[in-house]
Amino acid sequence: MRRFFSLFTMLMLCGVFAFAQNRVVSGKVTNKEGDPVPFSTIKVKGTNVGTNADANGAFAIRVKDNTFLEISAAGYTSSEVNVGTKSSIVEVLELSGSSTRLTEVVVTALGIKRQAKELGYSTTRVTSGEVNQAKVIN
Repeated sequence: MRRFFSLFTMLMLCGVFAFAQNRVVSGKVTNKEGDPVPFSTIKVKGTNVGTNADANGAFAIRVKDNTFLEISAAGYTSSEVNVGTKSSIVEVLELSGSSTRLTEVVVTALGIKRQAKELGYSTTRVTSGEVNQAKVIN
């Protein structure tokens, strides 16, 4: 019985050491002016492990030592950061030159995205002024 408990204890310790390889890295994503980049995507390179930054650009992700993080956001160029043994990261993203002009995209059935001129039928365009317009109260 004593052998069984010793073996069980050793197996539990090995399991704890195996899970202890990952650690939490926190950080903040900003632009050149120092403003936070909200809701940017942080992903461990080569895996499906990732997270999103909050409205203040802050994030926390569980990684192993010496891995790379891919940080991207809409309208900014993606960047890669070597985590190494750091516990916090501040990454500065630059605006991409191709994002200065946004195009119209229509989302059709089943989430298929098409340009408005590619569709064989008419689409309704709603502007922000029409959404904010309220009826006159009598």
